[in-house]
Amino acid sequence: MPLEPRISVHLFALQKDERKWGSRGIMPLAGGLGDSVPQKKTRFIMNYQWLDAYCTGKKGCESDYKEEWGARRYMLFGKMFAMQGSDKEGNAIITLKIEPSYGAQLRQEHEDIVPGYYMNKLHWNSVRLNGVVPEALLKEMIDESYDILRLSLPKKQQKELE
Repeated sequence: MPLEPRISVHLFALQKDERKWGSRGIMPLAGGLGDSVPQKKTRFIMNYQWLDAYCTGKKGCESDYKEEWGARRYMLFGKMFAMQGSDKEGNAIITLKIEPSYGAQLRQEHEDIVPGYYMNKLHWNSVRLNGVVPEALLKEMIDESYDILRLSLPKKQQKELE
């Protein structure tokens, strides 16, 4: 199955100059893939391709790409509820704000949910997008992160989102 360019847009954890698969299964940005891509390696691309549309589909969501961070941010009134980027090992991640005790529980249950990369580790959690976190759980986490931020906004801004 050849790599389609539209898919690479959603991957921020790509090893740009690599011509082979990385040890963590990270797909190179361009070139050197040969005739086909192993099914196991592309699973996370297809599973999480919906992330950008899901986040930007939230009422009032603004999105931008922060060049110096190499990350796409999803915000309400300039306050971030999600960030899609990569960690120091180059793994594609999305970082979300979650209620602390629920976040701790999720980290114990899923090895691909870790304390928020470069964020307050109590409130933020990162989900490795090359892992196996179920789509329904990831959507639930995005919804919770959005709701936590929405409910922290001034009443006037909350009414704008109704």
